[in-house]
Amino acid sequence: MKKGLFITLTVLLFSACKNQYNIKTNAALPEYMKIVNGQTTINDSSIVCELSLKQLPTQLRFNSNGLKVNAREYEWGVYFDNNNDGNYDLSLAVSNWKSEKKKEKEGEILKYTQTNIWKIENEGGSNIGYIDSKIEGDKIILTALFGANKLNEISSSSKIKYQTYYNSGTETYKDSLIIEN
Repeated sequence: MKKGLFITLTVLLFSACKNQYNIKTNAALPEYMKIVNGQTTINDSSIVCELSLKQLPTQLRFNSNGLKVNAREYEWGVYFDNNNDGNYDLSLAVSNWKSEKKKEKEGEILKYTQTNIWKIENEGGSNIGYIDSKIEGDKIILTALFGANKLNEISSSSKIKYQTYYNSGTETYKDSLIIEN
């Protein structure tokens, strides 16, 4: 990435970009999973991703009894296809995975989730770093500093996908907003 490069990408729901609802069941997409807007800002030291949702409650129910241990329950993430080959290479995400030792409970989103940089590989991925996250109203903001974590591969030509995911144990909900540069 060139030093001093500053990129801001803003996508609105009614823009020319693709907004896809991919719901495995006939259930309605929860408001906290509906993507309204996505924005990514890249400068010479960090990347900041903002994921605006229709409505984000202050608390959610975590570790659903209907989930298998280690199943992904929630994710609010931003995926990057750095070489535009159709495969996403990295993601920044706030997520929760069902824990064997934790019981179902209600709590604040950032208290019961992890915030990571994921290297995407085949059908899975590996955690290669941690990021900062915060919630402002109905917006989740992810911030990562460049370093030895492959973030420097992200550029203004990277394809970006904003994605939400929720698995209740009986139904799976997913929304995505894709930016193709």
